[in-house]
Amino acid sequence: MARKKKTRSTKTVETIRHEEANRINIPTAEYQSVMSDTDKTPIQVAY
Repeated sequence: MARKKKTRSTKTVETIRHEEANRINIPTAEYQSVMSDTDKTPIQVAY
């Protein structure tokens, strides 16, 4: 005879948002040695 399955309670998951963190245009570690300094700086655009 098969065993009865145990009912598991559901887990709650919360999202965490760090408002003070901003990581824009930061190259990953694998590209830091390959990219030149001019490529690392963001392009300035005037509107």
